[in-house]
Amino acid sequence: MQRCFRGNCIKLGGNEEPVIGQTIKPRLLFFFCDNCKSAIKKFPFIISRLDSLIDGVNSIKNRVEDFESNFNSLSGLCEDDKVLQARVNELHDSTAELRVSSDVEPLRAAIEELKSEQIVAESPDNISEMALNEMSDRLSGAKCFMVFNLMESSATNLEDKIDTDKKALKKLFDDMYDRIEKVVRVGKRGPKPRPLRVVAVSADVVERVMRGKPFLRNSDLHVDRDLSVKQRQQKNETLIELNQRKQNGENIGLKYSEEVPRIVQLKN
Repeated sequence: MQRCFRGNCIKLGGNEEPVIGQTIKPRLLFFFCDNCKSAIKKFPFIISRLDSLIDGVNSIKNRVEDFESNFNSLSGLCEDDKVLQARVNELHDSTAELRVSSDVEPLRAAIEELKSEQIVAESPDNISEMALNEMSDRLSGAKCFMVFNLMESSATNLEDKIDTDKKALKKLFDDMYDRIEKVVRVGKRGPKPRPLRVVAVSADVVERVMRGKPFLRNSDLHVDRDLSVKQRQQKNETLIELNQRKQNGENIGLKYSEEVPRIVQLKN
């Protein structure tokens, strides 16, 4: 602090200046110069800042001590882990010659089977993409239905093939033919007729076709919904289970609930 040599302040001794805010009585502040008054007013603020600084230093010191304590604890755990690992190795060596009993063999076989399977966990992004694709397939397939075993034209011209398929559909669904937008054969051509995908103007047409399926019972034709890949897989798995259980003597059948095939018990 710079010494003030003005008349009213010169009486202060050099040893009093560092503690001027505590040694000078409040009533004498009137006689100090402006610089001294300003310095005295700043003392509480400076002291407060010093207290905060001291608290911060103490906090850092405590954190350093905690870190050192935790580090020492971790070091001790590492040593304990080495001892534990050595004990595990001893137990492993001591039981190396033991034979697995016959009642444990099925469990071991199951474990080996699980190990042989490749289980791939999908990332959230892949799962979201799969869900969106499935939703898109179902929405686009809602206004489509499939016709199976419908004789396929031998014409070489695509327009002639389409015209033949449309004429066949008109015979089957005359009252709804004007609500059919498009027909297309699905898959590669082979010895059997390829399935015919029929695109209607709305999903209501598909529902009417599904309700009218019984009239095809005495025919080789088969009509079904345009299922997504996942729906077809689920249906095939259900049909396999249905056939296996029927062979075992169960009186069961297939019933659709919200387009999902379910195995139900049939009444005698």
